[in-house]
Amino acid sequence: MGFRYQKRIRTGKNSWINLSKSGVSGSARVGPFTFNSRGRKSIRLGNGLSYRTNGSGCAGMIALWSLATTMVAAITSVSMRRR
Repeated sequence: MGFRYQKRIRTGKNSWINLSKSGVSGSARVGPFTFNSRGRKSIRLGNGLSYRTNGSGCAGMIALWSLATTMVAAITSVSMRRR
């Protein structure tokens, strides 16, 4: 495992220019999803968890989002019952 360097420059409310050893790229956030100009996609799941993929398909991301939403709803439901 090696060192990694990345610098992000905010260009708008939900967009950045990313500078790294491998070059320059752009990224934009839409809700919990972030899309990179190099084809990377990531989803924030909360509490410091995220999932990132380099693939071109988004079926896995949608499945992961629905799973995360279901888990949060279940945890919230259990939490509300205890009160």
